[in-house]
Amino acid sequence: LLTPYHRAHGLLLGPAMMLVYGALLAMGTEKLWQRGCLPDILCPRWRAVVLVFIPLSLWLLLSPPFAESYGHFTELIAAKIRFLNVKPMDPALLTFQQRILWVPALNSATWPLTADLFPTSLLLVFASIVTAVLSVRVRRTSHSGTKDALLLQYLFFFVLSLIAYVLFVRFHVYVAIFGAAWIGRWWTWASSRGKVIRFVVAALILLGGLLEARQTLAEPGKWGRPNLYVPELIELTDWLRAEVAPEAVLANFGVSGSILTYGGCPIVLHPKFERQRIRDRVEAYGTKLFKGTEEQFRNWADAHGAAYYVYAMGEFAERHPELQMRYFVDALEPPPEAPARIFEFAPETVRYFEYLRGNRKYRLFRVISRADQLAADDLAGLAEMALAAGEVDQAEEFAWGALALFPHQAQAQRIVHRAALLRDAEAAR
Repeated sequence: LLTPYHRAHGLLLGPAMMLVYGALLAMGTEKLWQRGCLPDILCPRWRAVVLVFIPLSLWLLLSPPFAESYGHFTELIAAKIRFLNVKPMDPALLTFQQRILWVPALNSATWPLTADLFPTSLLLVFASIVTAVLSVRVRRTSHSGTKDALLLQYLFFFVLSLIAYVLFVRFHVYVAIFGAAWIGRWWTWASSRGKVIRFVVAALILLGGLLEARQTLAEPGKWGRPNLYVPELIELTDWLRAEVAPEAVLANFGVSGSILTYGGCPIVLHPKFERQRIRDRVEAYGTKLFKGTEEQFRNWADAHGAAYYVYAMGEFAERHPELQMRYFVDALEPPPEAPARIFEFAPETVRYFEYLRGNRKYRLFRVISRADQLAADDLAGLAEMALAAGEVDQAEEFAWGALALFPHQAQAQRIVHRAALLRDAEAAR
C-alpha cells in the first residue's frame, strides 16, 4: 500500500499474494474446524491445499492488472517449452515479447554456463543429497519425522530453484542459497560419523569453497554487471546534462536509465518493461529503426516529444545477433534505407537528424522536428522573396536561419549559394 512501485504493478492482487491470502484462509479455517465450528466436509489431508489455491484460482479467472505487468513471462515460458529451452535463430518463430525477453538474465542455462557459475558447489550438493537419501530410514519418532520433513523441504526448494535456473539464469541466486543449505547439511551428517569421513568431507568442502572463491576473484566482472563503455557513457551523460537537459532524449532502454539519472533528461523509452504500452513503444521504436525510413523514424520520435536521439553502436555486430534489436523486430537483414544503417555506417548523411557528436559507443543527433522543417520552409520562402527584392543581406539571414533549423532545406541552400555569387560579382565590379 505504501510503495508506489508495488501499487503500480498491482502487487496486492498478484499471484504470490493470492497464495498468501490462501494460506491465511487455510490457517484460519483449520482453527474453526478444530473447534467444531464448521462442518467437516473435506478430507482433512487435502482441505488446506484446496483452500490455499482458491484465491489463486479466482485470480486466474478475474485477470487483474498484475497480469499486464508480468503476464508476458507466460509467453516466454511457453516458447522455452516449445523449443526445448533453446532459442531459435529464426526470429520469425517467436513473438516480439518472446524475442526481447529471451536475453540475459532470462536466458536459458547451458552446461558451459553452469560449469562457470558452479564449478564445484553443485557436485557437493549432489553428494549431500545422495548421502541424505542413503541414510534415511523408516522413523517413527516425531523428532525424526521433523528431520525428514526438513530434508524434503530442502530438496523441494533446491529442485524448484534448479528448474527455475534452467529456464531463467537469474535464478542461480536461489540455487546458490539452497545449495549452501545442502552443503551445510552434508557437514552435519559427516560430523556424526568417523574421523575419516569427517576429514574427507571437510577437505572436499574446503577445496570446493577455495575453487569457487578463486573463480569469482579471478573475474571481478562477475561481481556485478560490467559495462565496457563506462568512459563513453560518462562523457555522453555529462554533455547531455550540460548542453541538452531538460530536453527529452530518445535512446534504447539499455542506456535510457543512465540518461535520465545522470544526464538529467526525460526519456522516451523507459527501461522498465512491466507495462504493455511500454513494450508496444519499444517494439514500434525497433520496427521504425530497422524496417522504416529515416523520415518515418523521425516522425515517430517527434510524435513522442524527442528533441535528441542517442544511437548506441553495435547493432550490426556479427556475434550474438539474437541479442540485438534487429533480431527482436525480425529484421536480421534490414533494408538499405533502414535508419539504423545510416546511424551506424554513415551518420554524416542523415537528412532528418543533425549529427552533433559521437564517441566509440554513442552517437548523438538532434531531431529535426516537423515543426522545425515547416519553419525552415517558411524562412526559405521569406529568403526567396527578399532575394527577389534585391535585399541580399536579408535573404542570406533568412536562409541561414532556415538551415539552422533544417540543414537539408534545398531552397535555403540555393539562396545561400546565389547570395554568395552575387557578392562575388559585386566585389568583382
